Amino acid sequence: METRLLVIEALSPLHAGTGQAVDVIDLPVAREKTTGWPVIPGSSLKGILRDALDDNTGAALSVFGPRNPGSAGDSAGLVSFGDARILSLPVRSYFGTFAWTTCPSVLLRFNRDLKAAGQNDLRGFPTSMAMAAGHAASGSALLRNGKAYLEDLDVGVEESIDATMLERLGSMLFTDPEWQNSFRERFLLISDDLFTGFTETATEVCARIRLQEDSKTVQSGGLWYEEAVPSGTLFWSILVALPADKTRCSSLLAHIKPENIRTLQIGGNASVGRGLAQLHMLGNPS
Repeated sequence: METRLLVIEALSPLHAGTGQAVDVIDLPVAREKTTGWPVIPGSSLKGILRDALDDNTGAALSVFGPRNPGSAGDSAGLVSFGDARILSLPVRSYFGTFAWTTCPSVLLRFNRDLKAAGQNDLRGFPTSMAMAAGHAASGSALLRNGKAYLEDLDVGVEESIDATMLERLGSMLFTDPEWQNSFRERFLLISDDLFTGFTETATEVCARIRLQEDSKTVQSGGLWYEEAVPSGTLFWSILVALPADKTRCSSLLAHIKPENIRTLQIGGNASVGRGLAQLHMLGNPS
């Protein structure tokens, strides 16, 4: 068994939804049951990668399994695609335009999956659950007088982050050096409670309207509200290769090459530019 991590960067607002909801937001994004944080279901991720990488070869069949669900029992796919969990949420900032925020619980999860994938973890980051709500640790240029100003909140910053660890995290999440630098300047580690609040209030909610063709007025039932995570949101997913019939894990994972895909579309509303994303994999299959 071999494990790799897939990093996903939203290039435009991304709506991976759950269907209708009886709430103010008609079409919310998918969220974890326990935390309420946005998530991209692994089934969606698998389908997107299959459409992009399936070349009708035996290798693709081994990775993804048959397209016909009726034959899945005969030759199921040998790679498990985990849900893509949120790693960092961009939040509007009075200084520095926006901050890439995350929290200790997110980093604990990410560290665990880094270890599973054979990567060195990020021990230089504060991951204590005791970080007080309203306080943060930062290695960025978002601060004025010891505070970061996010949305309508001022957040006191009590700790600094090891520059080497922050640089290493940036190199994991971005392949472009300029974006790595931008991430280091705008990174902000906040409490779990504050991060959870931002995942509920700092997403994008837009009104969608369907017009009648003749009068150009709103159709009955043609107004709805739709949620999306903002552009710049970062996710990661864990991929696990499960060999069978002498199929090598390395050959399975080698078939998944995000670097060969310029841009993917994830979730709904492809025709209005939602869900454009870039992907890259941490570590190289051996």
